[in-house]
Amino acid sequence: MENFKKLYANLHMHSIHSDGEFTPTELVAMARGEGYGAVALTDHDAMSGIEEYIDACKRMCMEYITGIEFTCVGDDHFHITGLDFDINDKGIREYCRLMAERETFRTKTLFDIDIEKGIIEGIDWEDVKRANPGVEWLCVDHVFRTLLKKGDVTMKDYDNFRKTAFGYGPENQFVYDIMPSRIWEVHEVIELINNAGGIATIAHPKNQLQFVPDLVKMGLKGIEVWHPDLNDEDSYEAEKIAKKYNLYISGGTDHHGLLGGMDRFDPDGKLRPPFNIPSQKYGTSEENFRAIKDRIYG
Repeated sequence: MENFKKLYANLHMHSIHSDGEFTPTELVAMARGEGYGAVALTDHDAMSGIEEYIDACKRMCMEYITGIEFTCVGDDHFHITGLDFDINDKGIREYCRLMAERETFRTKTLFDIDIEKGIIEGIDWEDVKRANPGVEWLCVDHVFRTLLKKGDVTMKDYDNFRKTAFGYGPENQFVYDIMPSRIWEVHEVIELINNAGGIATIAHPKNQLQFVPDLVKMGLKGIEVWHPDLNDEDSYEAEKIAKKYNLYISGGTDHHGLLGGMDRFDPDGKLRPPFNIPSQKYGTSEENFRAIKDRIYG
């Protein structure tokens, strides 16, 4: 029997609007089925799924807050999760437009090369867009999902496809020199979230806790404590730092477990059990969720 306290809110989830496998509606239903009482959809640099997500939460009587996982750079490569911000904020909307343009450019550039090399066959770019209606931030997962719907691949092919067709090796580095827009600096992202009335939270801070004091000076207000990438010692240290700096405590399953979807198969193609991560092990407590909603710190 797992010895852990079941957590109330899953505040780190990805849908088909970034690199997740499920629709926002499916995610909310699955989270509710697992026993969570509150959720946050935190797609990468995108919120094209936010309206569907909010509607699903309301229909299923789930508590919710808004979210985006921002990709940014500074002294390290950071993921900063913006929580409970104004979805109509012009700065957030423009950021998402720029990042959708950037990621889609990379994906289509490599897609065209893979078509020429014969790595990808039987589909064109219009097929990818038709297979992913309403998605603005198109990445490798959307290309793979298009092939999956056609029956040309199975989930066991995912890891190999990602490495061969859209790998981050030297042969594909050229694309970053020609991509539109840029990755934002971490201080810019934190300011953007704060200006939208949100809570800037460092995501899965594995080997990054030493940066928290400087990030706090930039306006960081939260930290993920319970996340599959953090072991017990990491979580203990993260929680201690959160208390020291009066930071909001967040967490979630991210791409892992039943809600993660994409990790159903291990690298050898072996099917993992559906609950390889026990229900409600990652996330945050109801008390911590209320603290975020009620803004008990400042």
